[in-house]
Amino acid sequence: MYIEHLRVSTGSGALHVERMGRGGSAVLLLHGFGTNASLWRTVGARLASRGLHVLSPDLMGHGESDRPIDPVYDLGSQADTLAEAMAALRV
Repeated sequence: MYIEHLRVSTGSGALHVERMGRGGSAVLLLHGFGTNASLWRTVGARLASRGLHVLSPDLMGHGESDRPIDPVYDLGSQADTLAEAMAALRV
């Protein structure tokens, strides 16, 4: 399954997002703290093969996403950054 690697700008920095599939309903797969989007590649490929639009971002400060100088990595800040990224992707 082809994985498209995106960099999505947000107010906190750029998020790296792996996208598989483009049709159907969107599914957002989130990793935990200390891991990254690659955790979901097998699951994402299976979901995309069933016609779903799968997005797996690296949370801010993780994987290939930016690491801001004055980071706030709490759940609320991560959620706000994800909401900005999904809006930019029109999801």
